[in-house]
Amino acid sequence: MSVHEREGVDLVPHTMPREKLVQRIKADFEHLSQDFQILHYWTTVLLDESRRHHIGQEIAGFNFRAAGFLDPEREANAFGLIVYASLSYEHAEGTDVLPSMEVDGEKFPVAVRRAEEVWHGPIAQPFMGTSTCWGRSRISSQRPRGPGMLTAGHVITRHQYKQPAVGARIQLTDGSSSRVMDVGPGLTDVVLISGRDRPQQPPIPVHYPIVPWMDVQFTDASARTVDTKVSSVPDNRGVYDAPTLPVRFFTAKSGNYGDSGSLMTEPSTRMALGFYLGALKNPAGLSEGVAQSAYQAALLMDMEIYDA
Repeated sequence: MSVHEREGVDLVPHTMPREKLVQRIKADFEHLSQDFQILHYWTTVLLDESRRHHIGQEIAGFNFRAAGFLDPEREANAFGLIVYASLSYEHAEGTDVLPSMEVDGEKFPVAVRRAEEVWHGPIAQPFMGTSTCWGRSRISSQRPRGPGMLTAGHVITRHQYKQPAVGARIQLTDGSSSRVMDVGPGLTDVVLISGRDRPQQPPIPVHYPIVPWMDVQFTDASARTVDTKVSSVPDNRGVYDAPTLPVRFFTAKSGNYGDSGSLMTEPSTRMALGFYLGALKNPAGLSEGVAQSAYQAALLMDMEIYDA
């Protein structure tokens, strides 16, 4: 997904006219610069309004909505609403456009993306994902788990919606074995597995909220650094403590098979943003990365995260 033509915050209005909304999300502004406060505000406005007016739900195969930056090469060089839907033989090109949203006198384009999820976990081996950080879960209890290695749950099970069993033995790519120490509840795609190494640094902060245009960095399975940006944020209605409602965000670049589970951070602060899961791809050739929110994982697993 291309980002080179975009202008970030210049693509959204620089005002925040809804005072009640500002008060509602004011606590989120604490760790955000002025530009990201504006982007967070308009992300919330578009998601609120699209939910209120059921935008996109008339489309067969409707899945969910996100707010963020459209692809400038295939859709528009703009900030707007993205409606995700299942693949369709009736829309083989994979993209479509709905009428623009008009909100507070401003117009925002609405793009439809018919995409399939591609999880970048194992192909032939029981464990071929990536772990680039450690974690320690249930830290408020008398029986904390870890420290161990954090990775994506579907790396262990080869299936996005199937949880691995706590205590299960798994084979690592170096020939040694590991044990599942803890599992993210519900659809939270994170697991903690045992490892020989231990973190040498204190735990790192976890960033909340995730906002479009944030810088993102992760290390892929071949130890290369990947730099990208948050392209859009789906509508989770501000709910982070529901295991059946996984909190994701999308990035302009996707990784490759074997990258699942890599820690994604904000490079200037090294704060944890999420865990790389895979890609969304459509017939038009658009590909974007998918990540699990680190904040949700830390909240639901009572967990602290350590960078490598």
